[in-house]
Amino acid sequence: MKKSMKKVRKRTTSGRNVFVYRKGRTSPAVCNNCGCEMHGMPRLGNAQMAKLAKSKKRPNRKFGGYLCSKCAKELLKSTARNV
Repeated sequence: MKKSMKKVRKRTTSGRNVFVYRKGRTSPAVCNNCGCEMHGMPRLGNAQMAKLAKSKKRPNRKFGGYLCSKCAKELLKSTARNV
């Protein structure tokens, strides 16, 4: 366990006092281009993310889950202009 994780004393059903570690919060998903926090993506750990449906893990659009909506829009505009 990391030292930064907080220890909490819990009483078990048998009456013993034990120490458990609090789970840390997962960091939000960030855009690979600008680094801003992305919307439409749950802030869950890997175990909970694996249980979700594919449509609930990330937005259903081009570059959904990798780029924020602004960066994806700019990328699609620039590729359309250059072609």
